[in-house]
Amino acid sequence: MLAEHIADYINISLVALSKYENGHRVPRIDTVAKIADCLNVPIDQLIKDCLIKE
Repeated sequence: MLAEHIADYINISLVALSKYENGHRVPRIDTVAKIADCLNVPIDQLIKDCLIKE
């Protein structure tokens, strides 16, 4: 999925999304829920996958 689609879906800028992806910024829980919805994954799976990367 393209970053532009995700950013548009959750109504944030590409810069903000990039900061989330790179760990320079932490999204609010409602933003996490929107990202999970956009990617069609449960929130806990999204968070677990992010923790494994670290």
